[in-house]
Amino acid sequence: MSRTNQAGSLAVLIAALASTAGARELASPNLEPTLVNGVAETEEIFANGFETFTLTIDNYIAWCSITVDGGPPSAAISISKSFPDGTLVSLQAVPVSDIFVWGYWADTDAAKTDANQSIQVTMSADRHFLACCPFKPPASQTCP
Repeated sequence: MSRTNQAGSLAVLIAALASTAGARELASPNLEPTLVNGVAETEEIFANGFETFTLTIDNYIAWCSITVDGGPPSAAISISKSFPDGTLVSLQAVPVSDIFVWGYWADTDAAKTDANQSIQVTMSADRHFLACCPFKPPASQTCP
């Protein structure tokens, strides 16, 4: 189909849409959102009423066993779980064996690194943490 025919077909389609009641909003959009039960129609409504955020924990070389919010411990290299906005999440980490020691959490609420094995974080955005359980001294293996 030539560009002239495509343009003509598009013009016919636009004219057909403009003649329908729904297309009137396209011609002169209402900048005010329509409210449905007090919520703007353009806002996303979540099943539980809250926006969710993802907590991701990188378990450096899987040397820690990590418990998220009282769930089962996991030594997976990466752990992800979603929580509603404002949720206070408990995290606990322990070395997976006695050849490792607890090191720190990186990028927590409290500081750049946090040496507490049990911490709590507030979910107000997507969060990303590193759990570090290096070899016992004198090996002096560290996490990044």
